[in-house]
Amino acid sequence: MGVIDLDALRAARGELEDREVIFHGQPFKLPSEMPYDVGDAWSRNDAKTGINMLLDEQAEAFWSMRPSVNDVEAFIKALVLEYGFENAGELSASNGSSPRTLSRSRPTSRASTA
Repeated sequence: MGVIDLDALRAARGELEDREVIFHGQPFKLPSEMPYDVGDAWSRNDAKTGINMLLDEQAEAFWSMRPSVNDVEAFIKALVLEYGFENAGELSASNGSSPRTLSRSRPTSRASTA
């Protein structure tokens, strides 16, 4: 039986430094790697929950500074780049099947099936 050692894989990525974001002159510490649950919240368009999870005890201080919608959008875009994601789709796995609609799918043409 094979063993997948996540600790070894994390170590192979090298020494990861903690990060920080500065807002209104105050630094907020960020983890060295993006926690999965943060990306998962963002993939559901739940920015506030994702930021709360990312900032942990610092979240209340961040929100007390009343960031604008533009501030939050810029924060998330910068984090996506900082943590090395090319697009938000990489933040979490697909949520499964496509949403149901009331219209029926078009049938496959006979010419395209063998």
